[in-house]
Amino acid sequence: MTEEEEKYTVKKAADKGDVIVDEEGKVGNLDKLLHFIEEVQESKQSQVTLSNFFNLQVSLNELKYVMGKHYPIR
Repeated sequence: MTEEEEKYTVKKAADKGDVIVDEEGKVGNLDKLLHFIEEVQESKQSQVTLSNFFNLQVSLNELKYVMGKHYPIR
């Protein structure tokens, strides 16, 4: 786990507008993920961050879609 991930909290993720999987496994800001999927289907450039706090871990997943290709940002 990186230092950034260790310091990341659900509140920071919510303030940033991430899609969040909380400590109980519930998804928040699902509309952001659905918007990303819609833009990918329309072949539009899009980007989304998914923050996972479930199962006593923190992981940040940033995805970017550009001209028919998916790029994991990190």
